[in-house]
Amino acid sequence: MLDSDVEQPVNIGNSDEYSVRDLARLVLDVTGSASELRFEPLPVDDPTQRRPDLTLASERLGWRPEGRLVEGLRRTATYFEQVLAGQSELRPHSRTSLALSGSSASSVQ
Repeated sequence: MLDSDVEQPVNIGNSDEYSVRDLARLVLDVTGSASELRFEPLPVDDPTQRRPDLTLASERLGWRPEGRLVEGLRRTATYFEQVLAGQSELRPHSRTSLALSGSSASSVQ
């Protein structure tokens, strides 16, 4: 996006839809966390569906989601484990870093 002429917000993600509960459970599974989920009442204006329209990303940026969500979460968890253990430096996003997208994630190479 930095190299494009697009100046408006662009949805990135995936047309697959996950509930926040399902995503939270997947993060707990991937990280091996024993954290408990806490459920709060939804705000009155909370959308019931969050499926992004990826048309602009596809047409103007040539971007499409790749890979699987669980693999992206595993890679992200491993990266932050390494950062916290001092085995890797926290680095800004680059074209070769992990690119997450909705239900999928993969390395952009």
